[in-house]
Amino acid sequence: MQHLSLLAGVSLALGCAAAGDTATVIEGQTPGEVGGGSPPGSAPAFGGGVGIDGIVDESIDPGRSMPSPNAVCGDGAINGVGEICDDGNAVSGDGCTAECDQLESGYVCPTPGSPCVYAVLCGDGVVGGMETCDDGRLASADSAADGCSDACQLEPGFICPVLGAACRPVCGDGLVRGREACDLGVNGGPSSGCDANCQLEPGWVCPPLQPCRPTLCGDGRAEGSEQCDDGNIRPYDGCAPNCVPEPRCGADSSPVGPCVSTCGDGILLASDAESCDDGNRQAGDGCSPDCQLEPGYLCTTTVDAPPATLDVPVVLRDFSIFQRFDGPGETNPVGHPDMNRLCCALQTGITSTLLGQDRKPVYAALGDLAPINQTSGQTYFDQWYRDVPGINLRFDQTLRLVRQANGSYSMDSSRDAPWAARGGFFPLDDLGYGAENLGHNFFFTSELRYWFEYRGGERLDFSGDDDVWVFVNGRLAVDLGGVHNRTSATLLLGADGTGLGCTGEGCTPNLGVDYAMQAGNIYEVVVFQAERHPGESNYLLTLANFLAGTIRCVPNCGDAVVTPDEACDLGRANNDGAQGGCNPDCSLAPFCGDGQVAQQFGEDCDDGVNASLYGGCAPGCVSGPHCGDAQVQPPFEQCDDGVNDGGYRECGPNCQYAERCGDGVVQAEFEQCDDGPRDGASRCLSNCVLDQLR
Repeated sequence: MQHLSLLAGVSLALGCAAAGDTATVIEGQTPGEVGGGSPPGSAPAFGGGVGIDGIVDESIDPGRSMPSPNAVCGDGAINGVGEICDDGNAVSGDGCTAECDQLESGYVCPTPGSPCVYAVLCGDGVVGGMETCDDGRLASADSAADGCSDACQLEPGFICPVLGAACRPVCGDGLVRGREACDLGVNGGPSSGCDANCQLEPGWVCPPLQPCRPTLCGDGRAEGSEQCDDGNIRPYDGCAPNCVPEPRCGADSSPVGPCVSTCGDGILLASDAESCDDGNRQAGDGCSPDCQLEPGYLCTTTVDAPPATLDVPVVLRDFSIFQRFDGPGETNPVGHPDMNRLCCALQTGITSTLLGQDRKPVYAALGDLAPINQTSGQTYFDQWYRDVPGINLRFDQTLRLVRQANGSYSMDSSRDAPWAARGGFFPLDDLGYGAENLGHNFFFTSELRYWFEYRGGERLDFSGDDDVWVFVNGRLAVDLGGVHNRTSATLLLGADGTGLGCTGEGCTPNLGVDYAMQAGNIYEVVVFQAERHPGESNYLLTLANFLAGTIRCVPNCGDAVVTPDEACDLGRANNDGAQGGCNPDCSLAPFCGDGQVAQQFGEDCDDGVNASLYGGCAPGCVSGPHCGDAQVQPPFEQCDDGVNDGGYRECGPNCQYAERCGDGVVQAEFEQCDDGPRDGASRCLSNCVLDQLR
């Protein structure tokens, strides 16, 4: 580069020039003869001239009288060679560089002498300036924690692969963000409780900053998808064996009354304004925590898509065989006195017509002095369906009912597994008190409860030997009491809250009973059974139209709604696997942010985040601003002329100004003085020329 030096022996005429007088041109030179001070690529605002000090004077303009030689960058006027802005100061980082020769990135300087204006607008969907993202969303409840802050800065745990579009959480970085329910980091996986889309797997809990672990229903801690945990896995105590709340039925003063169903218990109840109930209160699975459908899912109820089987909990209590009464007054039986009774006859009227407050059968006679036929009194009957240590042994199992061609669900011990192979209904063989006759355990009771939304048309069929009682809404509906051979009963519920029943194979229901039910409410049907004679054991239960409306939802890939189970969804027509888009199965196609540089798609770089402000990979997978791109990037650069090879008043290799007026170092070739910032307050004027008047 060529620079003009101070001329030795030059007479300075400034000392005798009055304010406003024109300066004297050095002999032998004419205005415009000497250039310099203009960075490559910048157009001079004026033709240049030489001042009395032999340095290019930015104030000299051919064709007009020359203003004061002190006119420099920072005087608030664009009036020198190479000036393209002048905001009234000579510092960088405010929109106009310290030499007034470049606008800084992101700024406009419309009015000379006034501060420049930062033109980057957060929320306009365009990434610029110091922004690392801009999703086009202003501050609102919807934009909170969406990956791009209200200051247009990328939030931890997110990437923004498409400029101007929504950011997405980074599944696998160990940070739980956005719609993620868990994130185990790079070592996590579907087998660890957190699936490939960073959603919690059923039966797992992932505490913050801790490894995921399986939940254990019955440990007394309700966590993960568990809604309750009472410390056991027994049914019919308010919290089901799968840790879902059970409906509460009746009232304090009566066992009769609708059940209270809660959102998340798996019973879809239209009368409670539920549009879904999938058996949990988790968000992001198609059914919200308040049992409303969530967008982006296809949901079907068990009524619309009935399951092949129903597994209903059953409580079994085993008793030892009665052998004799021992002792004076026959008060201490060996074995339970109601077991091993003589056969065979129906004995109705053993129970009252209403359940007790504990929703158990109530003995129809008072006390033990006058026991009902085939029983030994109230004390012993009360032990049939209650846990009594030393008297019975409790076992919790399930009965599987299989869907039939007519849509009903049935379990028949004479044909269904495993009962047919056992020769009858023997659920406690090899358990409890062991076999009493023919290799089977005969002496036990069973308790089965089922909740349903009453609509009318429900039908229950039962057959079995020995005692059977069915209660609906707390009222006795079927009475097959006594020790007897296999006997059948049918119950049919009408649409007006009444029911018809009958006894006998293929009987026609009659003798209507008012069960005080209203359509749309949840009610309980309870089946109590006892096997008390060592002959045979039969059990058949058929439920028709009792199916509870549990709902199941799956993501609707292709509907353009991204659910937590989907990585993306642009709609069926656009899920074409294109770069930056979505595959047909709603998994991510190659995209900016996947850590793979796809040059065929115009990517210059891809570090997996692409949010560098300077020197790295910028949003959009392009090389970020850097020294040498001819764009001044504050606060990283003071200047950038694209060459940056240094020289007086020009830009150096690190995009910092080289020697220049105002740097506090006198460059003898170009300056008479330099005492630092060019404020003109000392004898050294703003253009690094000595004031001859002081």
